[in-house]
Amino acid sequence: LAEQIVAAGYENVHTVADSDGALLHMQIQWQEQVEELRSLNDYLDMVIRHSQEAIFSCDLVGRVRIWNHGAEKMYGYSAEEIVGGIVDDFLDPPDFTRKSPDVMRILRQRDGSFVEAEVLRRKKSGEVFPVNATYSAILNSHNEYVGFSVIQRDVATHKALEAEKIKSARLRAITQTAVTANDQINTPLGVILGYAQFLQRKMNNLAQEDAAALEIIQQQVLKIKG
Repeated sequence: LAEQIVAAGYENVHTVADSDGALLHMQIQWQEQVEELRSLNDYLDMVIRHSQEAIFSCDLVGRVRIWNHGAEKMYGYSAEEIVGGIVDDFLDPPDFTRKSPDVMRILRQRDGSFVEAEVLRRKKSGEVFPVNATYSAILNSHNEYVGFSVIQRDVATHKALEAEKIKSARLRAITQTAVTANDQINTPLGVILGYAQFLQRKMNNLAQEDAAALEIIQQQVLKIKG
């Protein structure tokens, strides 16, 4: 009986030890997952804050929660100036009627996201300019809408680059046309000029009227070539 009690005691000790080992292993795994999530969260926070594109988020009524460096650069408002304020009061140009609750309504209608190829916004300086905007709904753990995020790109800069490309293309086309015209026109003009000069030298006893005519031909050819 004593041997049985001792044996049972050893089994209980091993069972407790095994249980403690499993708990320790679970704790280590949990800590690793927490660190992984924290690292991911820090990375995403860095991406948002330092992105060159304007990225910001608002709650259901349009109160600004996040305002990144790109938004500061694009609009001229610092995060300290705008976070906590209603975004419509800062960015809407005069007579712009759509407000943040309207954005939420559209997001609900379009399954949580939509894109505007071009919409007018207003900088701190008062300048109104076009942006491309991507809107996304923010949901909580219960799948309830709690706000929205926006990524914006300055379309004015893109338009300026496109205008420069078009201007360059036009200049290239004009240059090519000029080169082609030069070849197509100057070749026959050179022939005409050459024959007029040949006749002038060949025919020494030309009448004054004929000599004048050859001189006029040469003058007009040189004028066209010029």
